[in-house]
Amino acid sequence: MDTTTQPNPGQVPPPVMNPNPMTPPAHEHKPIGPIIGALIIVLVLIIGALYIWGQKLNLDEQKKAPETTEQTATTSDESASVIQSIEASLGDIDDLNF
Repeated sequence: MDTTTQPNPGQVPPPVMNPNPMTPPAHEHKPIGPIIGALIIVLVLIIGALYIWGQKLNLDEQKKAPETTEQTATTSDESASVIQSIEASLGDIDDLNF
């Protein structure tokens, strides 16, 4: 009986040796899809957070806007009175006839 040609059912066959030891081993291809998917999800979350933050800032600005309008009205009244006094002073200078 020849036992060397047929493996025994309980035995593991010997590993196949690389015939050329100088050949580099085959590179394992790691899937890059899950990494790209995770980066896209993180990017969408960041953009969403910035959008919500911007909306909150706009609401805060709208709440402060009426106060700013009142201050502008007061400032323009003061500016008008300063301009009138300057014009009156310039009118007096024109009357001096140098």
